[in-house]
Amino acid sequence: MPHRPPGHITQKRRGRSLLLGFRRSGSVAYLAVHLHGNIDAVSAEEVGRLLDEALRGGPEALDVDLSEVEHISTDGIVPLFSALKKARLSGTHMMVVGASPHVWAALHRVGFDRALGRPQGGGS
Repeated sequence: MPHRPPGHITQKRRGRSLLLGFRRSGSVAYLAVHLHGNIDAVSAEEVGRLLDEALRGGPEALDVDLSEVEHISTDGIVPLFSALKKARLSGTHMMVVGASPHVWAALHRVGFDRALGRPQGGGS
């Protein structure tokens, strides 16, 4: 088993097109969820479950890393909106990071960038 610093927990689960990673650091609960592949109608339900799982402990911050997402459809964005709503209700600061221009354009088309409160390109 690899050495992990105190307070560092990593959990990864691979699905057909998804990778989830958690990291907790010290007393501040920071989680990073890393997704990859295609986020669409086929994978949206699983993405929703993974984001719900990440938010369950009420982290102070949640980063959703889309740097390895090749495509995201409108159906695939729905669980991001749902997670953002849940994050706000629980006081968690949620950010989307690493989105390619192509993925960020899809997020922009449905207003997700505005929902995040940062209408900008690039997603970082």
